[in-house]
Amino acid sequence: MVHIRSASNRQKAANTTVSSLAIIAALVLENSAMTPAFAANMTGTYVGIADARAVIAQLVQTPDGKVTGRYEEFDLSPDGKLLDVNAAISGAASDDTIAVTFTPSGFAAEPLAISGTIQADLLHLTGGSARIHLNVTLQKSDETKFQAKITQLTQEAQFKLKEQEQYDQSSKIQGLANDIIAFNNRSDDISNKVSDIQTKMTKFADVMQKQLLHQRSIQENDSALPEREQINAQIYQEDSDAYQLNVNASVLIDEVTRTSKSIIEQATAYHSLCATLDGITVNNNDNSAVGALQSSCMGFLTVYDHFQKKMPGLTAFIANYHAAMISQTDIRNAIKKASNKAE
Repeated sequence: MVHIRSASNRQKAANTTVSSLAIIAALVLENSAMTPAFAANMTGTYVGIADARAVIAQLVQTPDGKVTGRYEEFDLSPDGKLLDVNAAISGAASDDTIAVTFTPSGFAAEPLAISGTIQADLLHLTGGSARIHLNVTLQKSDETKFQAKITQLTQEAQFKLKEQEQYDQSSKIQGLANDIIAFNNRSDDISNKVSDIQTKMTKFADVMQKQLLHQRSIQENDSALPEREQINAQIYQEDSDAYQLNVNASVLIDEVTRTSKSIIEQATAYHSLCATLDGITVNNNDNSAVGALQSSCMGFLTVYDHFQKKMPGLTAFIANYHAAMISQTDIRNAIKKASNKAE
């Protein structure tokens, strides 16, 4: 496993070695004009800087030509992950050429055969394996340049991660706003359906009451027993139909209760964030993460305000329905009991 320090997470080293070293193709320094080769000691610090990458190779060459050192690379990915790959260097140099092995730190990392040349203050390294290829040109420098670039890349990584977080928040807030709009429309439809059910259930009780009165009017007539039994069966059927309507209404009310609770829970997480942006002018041409977040927040605050104004009336409506259904159930139960006696 290759050691990787990332602004957001750690990836498996072997994979990172492949992905990171493989993309270093032809890292060429600024002002890197070549000069004629000459025999030289390769001891020194060599640095490569690119837009989203910083590379350093630190070498020590002994009088007998042995070379040791370290290689390290920082690479900033488009999604804000900052990868750090490092390897130990060992091998030998002769005049202006070098042949070394890169051993990435980590379990089961693949050693890489690397060769190179030095020309003036430029060190060119190339090689690798079938899976990993290294091709970099580094300039003799000092570590401060490398560290400065790491600082820059770290700041850019933090910015990218913050930007991605804002885009993610914007998407979630926009999704919640759409859910609230759908709920506001759906709750109106449900209220109308439940009101119709309540009206029908009241009519069921009225019909049952009239049937009971007729049943009682023929209670003393022995020959009317079959008719009284039929009326009793009709009363129970009316009650069963009313009960099913109440079940249907309960399903609709549960939908409203469950959905509104979910909206409130989600809105709590975003309302404070969006409230800080309330009143700020939205630039419709602002495609930045902040602009997207601001635009989503403005839409969310508008529809959530409508939601909050709607909920007290909706809650009262549901409470009144439950109270009315308890009363209607008591009435129907009383009618069934009386019908059993009049049968």
